[in-house]
Amino acid sequence: MARNFIFNDVPSGRETRNNTVTRIDYNKGEKDVLFGRYLFNQETALSPPRLPAPANSGGTDFKLRAQGASVHWNRVLSPTLINNASLGWMRYRNQLATLNSFKKDHVTPAGITNTLAAVDPLFWAAPALTIPGYLVPTETTPNYRTTNNFQLQESLLWNKGSHTFKAGGDIRMVRQWMFYTGGNGSTEFRNRYAGDNVADFLLGVPSLVTKTARATQWNTQAKYLGVYIQDDWKATSKLTVNIGLRYEIESAAKQSGDNGLGFDVQTGEIIVSKYIRDLPLIESFYRDIRRDVRYRITSHRAPYNADINNFGPRIGLAYALRPTFAIRAGYGIYYAAPEIQGLASSNDFAPISLRPIWTADPVRPDITYNPEGATSAERALATAPLTVFPFISRNFPYGKIQQWNLSIQKQLGSGFVVETMYQGSSGVNLLIYDNINNRPPGPGNVQQTLRWPAFARVQNADVWARSWYHGAAVKVEQRLRHGFSYLAAYTFSKNLDDASAWGGDGRAWTDPANRRSGKGPSSYDARNRFSAAFEYMLPFGPGRPLLNSGGALAQRAVSGWGVRGITVFQTGLPQSPSMNLSRQGTCSLQCTARPDRIGAGNLPKDVRTADRFYDVDAFRLLALGGADRRIGNAGRNILNSAGINNFDLGVFKNTMIREGHSLEFRWEMFNAWNHAQFGAAGVNMEAPAAFGRVTSTLPPRIMQFVLKYAF
Repeated sequence: MARNFIFNDVPSGRETRNNTVTRIDYNKGEKDVLFGRYLFNQETALSPPRLPAPANSGGTDFKLRAQGASVHWNRVLSPTLINNASLGWMRYRNQLATLNSFKKDHVTPAGITNTLAAVDPLFWAAPALTIPGYLVPTETTPNYRTTNNFQLQESLLWNKGSHTFKAGGDIRMVRQWMFYTGGNGSTEFRNRYAGDNVADFLLGVPSLVTKTARATQWNTQAKYLGVYIQDDWKATSKLTVNIGLRYEIESAAKQSGDNGLGFDVQTGEIIVSKYIRDLPLIESFYRDIRRDVRYRITSHRAPYNADINNFGPRIGLAYALRPTFAIRAGYGIYYAAPEIQGLASSNDFAPISLRPIWTADPVRPDITYNPEGATSAERALATAPLTVFPFISRNFPYGKIQQWNLSIQKQLGSGFVVETMYQGSSGVNLLIYDNINNRPPGPGNVQQTLRWPAFARVQNADVWARSWYHGAAVKVEQRLRHGFSYLAAYTFSKNLDDASAWGGDGRAWTDPANRRSGKGPSSYDARNRFSAAFEYMLPFGPGRPLLNSGGALAQRAVSGWGVRGITVFQTGLPQSPSMNLSRQGTCSLQCTARPDRIGAGNLPKDVRTADRFYDVDAFRLLALGGADRRIGNAGRNILNSAGINNFDLGVFKNTMIREGHSLEFRWEMFNAWNHAQFGAAGVNMEAPAAFGRVTSTLPPRIMQFVLKYAF
């Protein structure tokens, strides 16, 4: 069932892209240079579905329109003083829909009530189901977003003897309108009440039901200021020192209607602003429908305070032992401002949004497709657990990353350079979405015994994650010689973190009493990576060794030919084995559960196959219903997926038509040798037919032809 599903009449994927770049330069005398630039990008993309019509499940219809404009002014104030100013604007709009959006609704006719499909044709789709190990209808989440970014930059460059000083500032304002929800919701069958999840599906006894009947726009605005000063000091003829300091501050995200939500962990109260636009609706809901949920009104507009202590010193050294031998080192502190599109979800709470969640008893079926019965979604929330995405502290520092490096570079011969390098970094205060509504592992009704039973999850924005990176690299470069140039690099590295992304990967821990149980290799940890890029101009035509004589037409035909390519070898990215959350009983949803590890798990390369990529006997499931009263001992990202072995090649020809006019032809081949690039193997132990098996591949060879006329 995992790999033999074939169907016909599938709409093919299709992409259309249009790009325009316009630039105007103006020199006003010897001291002033101005230029303006306008960029336009429009794209449409249809991706094929995983199931055929009428479901068209999994297919997407994507539309994008982006524009940008900027004006730059360089002014020479004196022979040693130069000023640069720029003003920019960027607007980005996109919409992601299903293949059924605005065409056919399959959710409401199926009898599933209280969903967005009933009120918004953008959400017309097939019902989203989950049955581990089986291909069933599931949908992407329709959404749309508009972003406006305004930016003003100013810098001043001053040469004074052996010093080059530079100071400047960066002011930005970001406005974003976004509509993003959990879609219509989903129905999951994972608990094997009848001994098999398919049997549960046929009987209509799910393990989890989620719905979205009302949603709100995630509209936010943030302002940013960055200022810096640096000095490039030529201390001696051999030593150059770079010293700098940057300060950054970003305002707390201002949400439309001041709808940001806080949460008091000590009292279990949700915290709303007295300025919130929907305050009467909120007070009525928690007074008349959810009296068990306590709320508190605050005088703050934003649910967190802006972080104002972001000083980033940087220092760099370059020492030339000889004209062809140099040593470089550097250290700096950098800051990562929160992503406002993620923080905007704090306004997604009842009754502004209506997203009831029902989690079934792990051993006794007690819900159906419509657990609320004939009641409205708002009234269903009188008993259904709520979902909130709050801030749990007004203290919300930026992510802080320290980076350092040391390199040795040596030139050998004509244009041939070898460089060895060590790089390291350490990050703290990294943004993560963490469900703090949990309990110790064990049996029983999980929802009723959570820390806050009124909530299915309290998925808060927090900043406790950390990261560590160490890597060593060797790079060789041959600069252009006899028409040939190349750059090749090999990196051996190790990247660890508590979570690799603020979204789904953020739920990496399994033990509620130990959030560091999620520490492990990063989800993008590639221990070994080799990459090489080359270009070779064929030796034909005027000024070249071969075929360098003849008529003008013949010379144009044979000259300008070349070949270029990119080669990448990389070890596979890590994966984590998983099992149903109900086997440990720590959360109702949106937490992570891993099985016991009783063996290595990874197989030697000469043993593994597509049907047995991992040792499936190296892991063991815990008992159903949390009966073991513990978590599994398997660590995070302990399995290594298939690596990358890829060659991209291109043949090109440049032809000069006349002065100021040229024609470029390119034939580009991605995965040129059509080498099979395997996708990740299944790691869900609840789907034994797919566990440890590779059921997908990366794209095969793709070719494209390009013709470019420059004038």
